[in-house]
Amino acid sequence: FELRRLGGEIYFGAKMTKIHVDDGMDSVTGIDVEYADSFEKGGKVETDLPKAKESGTMETIHADAVVLATGHSARDVYEGLHRDGVKLEPKGFAAGFRVEH
Repeated sequence: FELRRLGGEIYFGAKMTKIHVDDGMDSVTGIDVEYADSFEKGGKVETDLPKAKESGTMETIHADAVVLATGHSARDVYEGLHRDGVKLEPKGFAAGFRVEH
């Protein structure tokens, strides 16, 4: 992972519950997370993952940059970001296709 090589950390099984921003609302200072003891990946439950913690454990992670890899079905994440005053902008529409011959 390039992020790890550059000093980033990846937290598996962590659900962001709150984002912290500075008073000017222009930079992230950290996030609150709650951990699940496992998560499903490709139909298989994964439990032995780096940075995974005991289910129900909560903590604040302080950071000056956060990458939210929300995946699909992340409505609660976006509602929370909106609630916390984070400016959200819609992504431009993108379509793709595959041609086989």
